[in-house]
Amino acid sequence: IDVTCSLSEFDLQLIGADRFLVVDFEAISFIARAGKKPEVDVKLREVRFEGALSFVETLRSLIPLDGFSDPPSLDVTPAGITSSFSLALPNIAVGVFSLENLSFAAALNVPFVGGSLETSFSFCTREDPFRLTVSLFAGGGFFGITLTPAGIKRLEAAFEFGAAVALNFGVASGSLSVMAGIYFKMELEDGREDATLSGYFRARGEVDVLGIISASIELYL
Repeated sequence: IDVTCSLSEFDLQLIGADRFLVVDFEAISFIARAGKKPEVDVKLREVRFEGALSFVETLRSLIPLDGFSDPPSLDVTPAGITSSFSLALPNIAVGVFSLENLSFAAALNVPFVGGSLETSFSFCTREDPFRLTVSLFAGGGFFGITLTPAGIKRLEAAFEFGAAVALNFGVASGSLSVMAGIYFKMELEDGREDATLSGYFRARGEVDVLGIISASIELYL
């Protein structure tokens, strides 16, 4: 049994007056052949951030448009197909300026029954945010969005700012950081929009002695 499905020349964007993210697809194809692993090929022509998300338009150059073609991660279940990839970005350091722990990830979910096509993009994650340091001042954050033809299914972002310092005395080294930030999440579930906006304070310290003894403590409020 051979199964072949394809959809070509279409855009995925918000319906309504507001436009946030527009994904221009050249084609999506799915091929399943007896005795072989399923094949998913997604060709993206362009990804555009618009409206309230125009501030992340500079990230567009980081998106590999061929990442979904023969993707590194492909999961085919009776519920649908999930194709995804992630990309670690190099650190940037110039003088007292340092931008570290950068990553980009994207996923495409095509359900077989019910639901609709979902596309998600994320710049770093909540568990592993990027870090920005300028002298003693530091910050970080992450941004993620999941989009369907009906609108935004999930939008999550956090940004923080504070101070950080690292010490090294040879036999012992450690770091201390104090951060304050904001967290925002908007989610569409069962036709209802839920939004969350919160602020937080986070203090963290760690120490290491000759690689034999290490300790860390974090206060989150």
